[in-house]
Amino acid sequence: MLPVRKNPRLKGYDYSLAGCYFVTIVAQDRFCLFGHITDGIIDLAPEGIYIQKWLDKIPDHYPNAHVLTSVIMPNHLHVIIQIEESERKSALSQVVAYFKYQTTRDICIFRGMKFRVWQRNYYDHIIRDEEEHRRISEYIKQNPTNWEEDSEFVN
Repeated sequence: MLPVRKNPRLKGYDYSLAGCYFVTIVAQDRFCLFGHITDGIIDLAPEGIYIQKWLDKIPDHYPNAHVLTSVIMPNHLHVIIQIEESERKSALSQVVAYFKYQTTRDICIFRGMKFRVWQRNYYDHIIRDEEEHRRISEYIKQNPTNWEEDSEFVN
């Protein structure tokens, strides 16, 4: 019998509400597919370049969703997505699902084979105020310099 997965979303919260959301998406099996970090600088692999391409295109498909801060790490992505008030509501889950679909499609075409690029779900945190936004943005920006201390670091 398969284990029952816990829903990581905040129960009863409307993720289409205007606000900022800190999102972490992890590569399947934490495989380092997106690039390499040397001396705190990320050198994106072609797979990482596809990720950047689709991060940049999020507002083209969801005009009320904007990427404020992001970093592509070797085996995960951190991003702050801002959802604005709009007639056409876009829930955070729609934005993330669209992004994961597009990046998976491009990476599988590039590699010439189908495989799971991303883990099944993602982590999110609702950013509640400016101080929290500043702290999380700084964490994202500093993430590459802290890579070697990360428990997921693979040399």
